[in-house]
Amino acid sequence: MSDVHEYISILVSSFLSLLGCTFILFLYYKYKSLQGQAYKLISILAIIDIFHCIAFMIPTYNEDIQSTRCICQAISITAITLASILWTFVISVFLYIGVVKKKSYEDKIFKVLFICIVLCLIVAFIPPLVSGFHNFTNKSGWCWIKDECLKFFVLYLPLWLVIITNTGIYMVVIKHLKLASDMHPELKHLGISMIRKLRMYPIILIISFLPVTMYRIFEFFKADDDKNETFIIVAGMFTCLNGFFNAIVYGCTKNVRNVLTSRRVGIERYSRMEGSPKGISIAQNK
Repeated sequence: MSDVHEYISILVSSFLSLLGCTFILFLYYKYKSLQGQAYKLISILAIIDIFHCIAFMIPTYNEDIQSTRCICQAISITAITLASILWTFVISVFLYIGVVKKKSYEDKIFKVLFICIVLCLIVAFIPPLVSGFHNFTNKSGWCWIKDECLKFFVLYLPLWLVIITNTGIYMVVIKHLKLASDMHPELKHLGISMIRKLRMYPIILIISFLPVTMYRIFEFFKADDDKNETFIIVAGMFTCLNGFFNAIVYGCTKNVRNVLTSRRVGIERYSRMEGSPKGISIAQNK
């Protein structure tokens, strides 16, 4: 398949994710009931994913690999993709603090965001600093790192460490929610709803990045080129659909459904629970 077909596939996927992320931000800024600290974390993830979409939408499939646009795209993709991945880890940690420790974390959000951005920018500049600014390629339909070892070091190793860590944290949170639901039967339906959503976030990361990880493994071991040509379409699409998948899970939360269906009574009830000692650990993170 030609490079233009690969680019079109990631362009369409990125556009869908862009719509999904815009949907999240629209609801966040329009409705006060969706402006709690947990929703703030999700809105930041949506903003990061918007930049992720824009980075992939830059047409560089026919670009000179040493051009400014190609280099900028390569560095941007590394930094923004890593930021998106790390922010899911931040969400899981803050969720643990809010649900299990029952402590507020809102005043720490932007400090952690700043650290996350700086760290990702530093990592993104490792490949050009190590191998020079010629260490990029656009054979996948977009400009990115050429060296196979560096690809795994700067992105795929952190990715799967985050997936494993997030899964462990969510298991602890889910266990705590189950115990809280048993102690407070009136919150049982809230706990079950949240548990169902929490289970989806590690799965979303796996769905989004497993195809591209497999592709990079094939590429690392120099697998058959025909397989790579076909595989890259699927891998690129799923990577770019990460924001779209997050928007689907976000749209399925109870408070968002209440807003979309204008069930104000339900919204007010959940908002009151956020301020109660019994409800804060569950309702604020739904």
